[in-house]
Amino acid sequence: MIQVAFVNQYGEIEQACSPANDFLYENNVVQLNGLISVHVAHDLDIHEFAKTHVYLNGEWVERNSQPSLYHYWKEGEWIYDSERFLNELKGFRNQKLLNSDWTQIPDNGLTESQREQWRVYRQALRDLPEINEATLLEDVAWPIPPQ
Repeated sequence: MIQVAFVNQYGEIEQACSPANDFLYENNVVQLNGLISVHVAHDLDIHEFAKTHVYLNGEWVERNSQPSLYHYWKEGEWIYDSERFLNELKGFRNQKLLNSDWTQIPDNGLTESQREQWRVYRQALRDLPEINEATLLEDVAWPIPPQ
């Protein structure tokens, strides 16, 4: 029994399978949706192997692990995708805004001073994507909500 990895144009493994008929993938040229099939050892942990290897010029080449979720592999190097990071940051920010919407309703039971503290907090959340210099979510200096 064999294991087959399907690699994209940059040599990254996108899919893997253990086909019932070995002869279908005998010579690493079968294509599936633009991916090329490549034999790999049947006992190989393909998910771990894919983190540190790419298939280039007919052979497996070792590479560094992905630096973060916001990096993608292209033409032999990891490229940082700032748009993907910013979209995720905005998603977390929007959830924090949604969770604090109640503070701006007139009959919420907060004093005017407390409501103003929440307004300042919410504005800091809105400003965050423009003033943020972090490249990872864990490095973002989130505003602290009022007590």
